[in-house]
Amino acid sequence: MRDAERLGNAGRHSPWSNHPHHPAMDYHSPAPTYAVPSQNVVSLELPLRVQNFDDAFTALGGEPQLQHVLENRVGDGQVKQKTEPVAGVSLKPDDPFAKKLSSMGLSTRNVLVKVTLPKCTVRKRKRGTDDVFTVCESASGDIRAQDFVRRLQNRPNAYKYQAVAIIPETHRFRSLPDFQQRCDDMEIMQKVSQHLLEPTYASAKSFKVDLSPGATKATTFPLPPTLTAISVPHRYEYRQAHDVVYRYDEQGNPIAENSHKVQKRLVLPVPADIEIVPQCRAAGLRSHRQDTEQLERCIEQLERLMQERPLVTQRVATNALDEFSKSMVLEASEWVGYTFSSGPFRDTLIKYGVDPRSDPKYRTYQALMFQTKGKDRAFLSAGKIKVSERSPTSHIFDGVHVGVDGKTWQVCDITDPVLRDLFHSSQVLSECDVYQLGWYPISTLSKARIIMKDKIRHITAGTVPTVRDYHLVLAATEDIMDRGVAHLVDNVSQEDVHASNLVRKLLTNMKTYRYGNPQNWTKHKTGQTDAELADIDDLDEPMDEMDESSQADDSSQYSAAEE
Repeated sequence: MRDAERLGNAGRHSPWSNHPHHPAMDYHSPAPTYAVPSQNVVSLELPLRVQNFDDAFTALGGEPQLQHVLENRVGDGQVKQKTEPVAGVSLKPDDPFAKKLSSMGLSTRNVLVKVTLPKCTVRKRKRGTDDVFTVCESASGDIRAQDFVRRLQNRPNAYKYQAVAIIPETHRFRSLPDFQQRCDDMEIMQKVSQHLLEPTYASAKSFKVDLSPGATKATTFPLPPTLTAISVPHRYEYRQAHDVVYRYDEQGNPIAENSHKVQKRLVLPVPADIEIVPQCRAAGLRSHRQDTEQLERCIEQLERLMQERPLVTQRVATNALDEFSKSMVLEASEWVGYTFSSGPFRDTLIKYGVDPRSDPKYRTYQALMFQTKGKDRAFLSAGKIKVSERSPTSHIFDGVHVGVDGKTWQVCDITDPVLRDLFHSSQVLSECDVYQLGWYPISTLSKARIIMKDKIRHITAGTVPTVRDYHLVLAATEDIMDRGVAHLVDNVSQEDVHASNLVRKLLTNMKTYRYGNPQNWTKHKTGQTDAELADIDDLDEPMDEMDESSQADDSSQYSAAEE
């Protein structure tokens, strides 16, 4: 019974509904009204069973502490002139040094009900037996709650109940006691106990502490008043970790293993200038998974995919094998192909025996990698792009949508009209540049990177680029590294301001391909002033410097060896 006005409704379905004072009613009649006296009653939910009132009174600190709880109200601490009522209970009331539990006051609207049962004066014995009669348990004055309820049910007409008062606040003890040091063998605490616990003038005057400098004879010292600030109990129940499995080793000893432990990769990326690429899988390659059947199916489907497409990124493989997890596809990749640690084919899984540096027909499998800056990265991570994270076409860049599950695209997966025409009409180098360019010249890769990154920024910003934005970039040639871009950007119209900025970025990108780090450029080497160079922050950073907080992409999946 929580509220005074609900007292009648509670009694309607209670065991004592047949009480003679209970008003006869049906379900459509209003609940009865009871007068509740106005008394100052505070409820204390002690974390112990009270069998002796005097001991419980002492454990609560006696009359001074309880008077503080009665005179103040819960919520008074919000008023500066008053203090919040806090009760303290000691689990060792005979120990003056024992730490106390502090209560937490709550505002309630409970009703204190007094239920009177007639005293059991009869003898009883088990029915149907000849056992000796025993006195009723209630004769001692102590009765358990379940026995009390049973007696109410058995004798519905022999008890009385009365609403005594409304309980406006309740103090509950939900915290843990602080750590306590045993003080029986500590000399200083013995002196405190003898002279200061029940002080008199003579005892307090005789209390002396050795304050002389240097080492003392004392070997133990009292701890600080508070040792821990954690008052909420921890959940200490044992629960087995889901990933831990038990098995027996070769000697028959039980051992525990982590079933989801990330295994070290045996197939490491090979250098970009290696003479002969790997022709088959490693001899010592084996699976650490318990479900080898699923891994075999993943390997079989991945081999079938690489028969049609000998070079794939991790995102392409994951989209094609959507029934398997990314970790499963990553492990299966060691069985079907290898990767380069750097160069134009970095971060792509290459079929064993296939060397993309040997034939220009593999140029369409080169990868373009991009790093988004702070604002763009936050936009991508927020999932505001139209393509979902596990879309089967997230590896395709059409200039309108962009996937959020990677930042690497292969040339054959770029279907944007401007970029597609740029790659199809590009010249092909006579020899593969294994370190940077691959089979495409500097101008083609620089233009593709500038245009593609600008389109990605437009998509993240929710704007639509125009073909006019890229006409100056497409018209530029490699001689701008010597001539500069003045003949392209001078006297441009207001509509071509963005296009002129892209040309300046193109110049910076092309010089980065040729000369390396822009900090090493000199005026006599480049023939340009600093004003003609684009902002260095617009350069695409190397993928190994990518922010770890960004979405995991193909570079982190295929090229980095797992430790």
